[in-house]
Amino acid sequence: MDIKHLVFNKSDDTASTDKTAINYPDPAEVMTNTQYFDQKIILPRYTFPGHLIKEEYNGLAFHYIAIPSFLEYADFRLTADNKYELLSFDGKPVEEFSEEFLKECVKGMEDNFEGAKDIPEYQSLTENESPYNNDTRLIIGKIKWFKNTYLREATEEENEEFEEFESGNDYSYDHDAYKTESDGYRTDFSLPILQDENGDVLEFVGRLVSSSLTGTYYLFFSPKTRLIRQIFQWHGRVRKYISLKETKDPNEFAAAVKELDDPAAVLENAALFERKVILPKYTVPGHFIKKEYNGLDFHFVITPIFSDYIDFRLMAGNKYEVIGLDGTPVSEITEEYIKGAIAEMDSDFDEMATKPAYFVVDKTDNKSNHINSLCICVGTDPSWDQGTFEREKTDEEGEWDEDLSYVDDSNEELWDNDYITDYTLPVFKDENGDTLAFVCKLYAGSVFGTYYLFFSPKTRLVRQFFQCT
Repeated sequence: MDIKHLVFNKSDDTASTDKTAINYPDPAEVMTNTQYFDQKIILPRYTFPGHLIKEEYNGLAFHYIAIPSFLEYADFRLTADNKYELLSFDGKPVEEFSEEFLKECVKGMEDNFEGAKDIPEYQSLTENESPYNNDTRLIIGKIKWFKNTYLREATEEENEEFEEFESGNDYSYDHDAYKTESDGYRTDFSLPILQDENGDVLEFVGRLVSSSLTGTYYLFFSPKTRLIRQIFQWHGRVRKYISLKETKDPNEFAAAVKELDDPAAVLENAALFERKVILPKYTVPGHFIKKEYNGLDFHFVITPIFSDYIDFRLMAGNKYEVIGLDGTPVSEITEEYIKGAIAEMDSDFDEMATKPAYFVVDKTDNKSNHINSLCICVGTDPSWDQGTFEREKTDEEGEWDEDLSYVDDSNEELWDNDYITDYTLPVFKDENGDTLAFVCKLYAGSVFGTYYLFFSPKTRLVRQFFQCT
């Protein structure tokens, strides 16, 4: 079968039809036992009628289940009433799930449950519609992998077959999956993960891509044993813009991004502030970034334009202890450097806020990357104003970003850039050699250039970069 995109868009229908996918189906309707849903380690996300995939599946229903992102695959049994019985995660049977493992799963599923719908939503199959920027796609036929885990080198005959195909077809997105399996590689069905309990090769059902899902889900099926194996792949790159607007409501101040009128209050030692070398400007509560940072505050600090980065330690009370500038410890900063910094920082201190301002999420503009009153970017990989800390994408990374852009136009920026952050560089490591986590990037009309925050949860190192075009 050639690759085919089944495109689904939101429907106002309140009941399922034979061409309707169900988003957030009732767990009791698709699971033989809802205890794993109740424990918040799995979440049914989509149900598709089998006949849409191929005639032999008429009367069957296939369910895509959100699982913790650190897992590779989950096994289910499709019962006679089209429900799934959970068998295992990554080959570990359910009866061997420990309390510690379940806690890890629950933590990995927090984001999935946070945005879960209470009632099912329906999406109708749209015939002959382009796959560009739609809600959901079920891709059937050939398999397109984003990681080479399940591939083998193609034989000489297979490569020749692809060359004949390529010469006789317009090369387009519709053939990308063929290309992925044929540019020197093919899916390795001799791998145990692509076989059922009897050693028979599993049938590929379809790959689910949706703007509401992180990563992509592959479903495989054994008609004999009714085994369902769902494989999960996630590229790991996410970028989200949060547009902020000023609020005057005192009830919102405690949880808002704050423009500081008392900059010295967030510093453990205010000496460099008093010398007009650095100027704390904004405080971003950690809950804006992710749950693990709840209770932490991150501060954007204006630095001289010639400075590339500055290091802080996040201390008790969420104060910053200044460690050094551009790799030079505070104790070794020269008077000459300080005089040069003062000359650059004069105008920033002249414009220092005289009273605090507070900013909350602008829910009417939460997908915009344009400056509102204020805007921050969160995720795993920022866009950079300069290429200093970037490397070229691999073909694999480029294909992933391109594919995401077809279902969610907020990912178009990822696709449009041939470079990504090079986290192998020493500047992205903490004192232990562990990779720093990207916290957020600042967009603000009152700040020149762009500031980027990175953090080490272990050592509490905060590294702030500055760039301008």
